[in-house]
Amino acid sequence: MVYIPFNIQDKIKKVRLAFAGCGVGSNISILAARTGFNNFILVDGDKVAVSNLNRQTFIKSDLGKNKAISLSKKIKYINEKSKIKVIAKRINTKDIDTLIACSDIIINTLDYGRVFVELTDRAIKKGKSVIVPFNVGFGNVIILFNKNSSTMKDILVGSKKLGSNEDLYRHLLNSLHFKPPRYLVPKLKQIFMALDKRGFSPQLGIASYMNAAVIVTLMIRIIQNKKNIISPKYLHIDVMNIIEQNV
Repeated sequence: MVYIPFNIQDKIKKVRLAFAGCGVGSNISILAARTGFNNFILVDGDKVAVSNLNRQTFIKSDLGKNKAISLSKKIKYINEKSKIKVIAKRINTKDIDTLIACSDIIINTLDYGRVFVELTDRAIKKGKSVIVPFNVGFGNVIILFNKNSSTMKDILVGSKKLGSNEDLYRHLLNSLHFKPPRYLVPKLKQIFMALDKRGFSPQLGIASYMNAAVIVTLMIRIIQNKKNIISPKYLHIDVMNIIEQNV
């Protein structure tokens, strides 16, 4: 293939991907499978809900089913030879080291808490790469952690009162000095009001697919040993912003 050299394709087939969370991770894993990744660990204890259907790879017939199990079947539809380990439960701190040992790149989309933080920081101490993505507007914020980056604990300094994913979302955008695209600035107040009133952040399927495209490309760059933006810096690509800048 012109775009991905054959020697890199061979490496892609051998790299072990761990998806700690199969909601946001669902679109990423599907694109990874279409790109040639062959080894997956899928971790999730949640069931597919109606609210997931606008941005995750699941469909109506998946409702009520475990996300990791449903996602494994979808990957098999793409490549029946894929090697998939399913962990259909919410992992705890005792599971972290085993998960790290079985993976090369970890996509961490777990709910905020001790496991979310420790998975990231223990993994980078073992020399693994950890990718933490967020959907924002028509794009994303993606943080790459590795042995040379800051830790998750570093960027969560001052976050003792965080109690939810929404608190984490707000804190990270502030601690990373996130500069939102121009169209999003007047909407930030509405977004944070939604966080306070509804308990969840508004998300678009467009952002989820952007996350998938950027993260799979980032994983290829990691395999190629190319220089990447690492924590505390972040990647931010927004489709609406790109279009507005070019019209």
